[in-house]
Amino acid sequence: MEVEDIEEWRNLSGRDENFTTRDFLLARETKNPHSNSLTFGKVEIHSSILDEIQNLVSNKINEVIENIDNGYSSLDEYASSNLNRDEQIIQFLNAEDIPTIERFASLFNEEEFKRTQFDNEELPKPFFQAFRIKPADGSNLIAIKKFTLRQILGTSFFANLVMRGGEEYNKIEENIIAIPEDFDCIIYDGKVLILKQRNFESIFDYYQEFKEATNDVEMELDSTGINIYNQDELFESIKGNSNMVRKMKAVQENEYYRQLDMEIAKQLIQDFDLNIEVVEDESGNESLKIEDKRKLWDLIKLLNDDALSSEYTENNYIVSGKESR
Repeated sequence: MEVEDIEEWRNLSGRDENFTTRDFLLARETKNPHSNSLTFGKVEIHSSILDEIQNLVSNKINEVIENIDNGYSSLDEYASSNLNRDEQIIQFLNAEDIPTIERFASLFNEEEFKRTQFDNEELPKPFFQAFRIKPADGSNLIAIKKFTLRQILGTSFFANLVMRGGEEYNKIEENIIAIPEDFDCIIYDGKVLILKQRNFESIFDYYQEFKEATNDVEMELDSTGINIYNQDELFESIKGNSNMVRKMKAVQENEYYRQLDMEIAKQLIQDFDLNIEVVEDESGNESLKIEDKRKLWDLIKLLNDDALSSEYTENNYIVSGKESR
């Protein structure tokens, strides 16, 4: 994907003609033991506000193009490890490559949705909101933002006040709904432009994929000769931490742990002062032990070869992200 490809996005999002519908949609998760589906509803919003939201989308796309053209950002393909990169990047990927994209099929294909409201107590709280532009050619441009309860001001304040003539504020009983000023991702023509990586991964449930990657690494450790004391318990703790499972996805992709054995591990633990003990059982078999689960990061860094030595300064470093050269 090149920056020129985004020009068409700008043209579509900025024009106020030749589109058939503009919808502001809410997505809610319906969870049960057998499925985790999404239901969508349409929020009735005045056309003038829809105009403003469309301008927000257009302005965001303009901002992306200008930042890339001016060298403030670069355009790169999505990877979970990109979160640790130093430079400012705008990521993209093909929508069909999103593991859970089938859950979102109706967002792209349905023409009409039933009406809904933000603060309907009979329904689950909204999961995300989507502004959808459907031109006459049948395509979709969809800007998505994760929902937060802070958008419903009545849920966090004792009273909502408004000036109703004169100089006195008076209480209003209704909740005040805030429309977001930015977006987490924009989808058009089978491509996804990612603006906020963490929220994008949450919306499209990448954490399930990260957990599966963590399971794969755990199972494959047996073939490396690396023994971990209380391995099941430690890996359950890793799978309960969103940042750790994202890092484990990088561990799986890099596959450095496949070259690790107990002798190499012991040397790295000593040289880089990792918070990992080497213990022996009654038969003399060695294993890696972590007493404090807050130090699990040291195990993950060991598996990902994040311990590096500088030939320039001869210093040892633990790095959070690296690029092979």
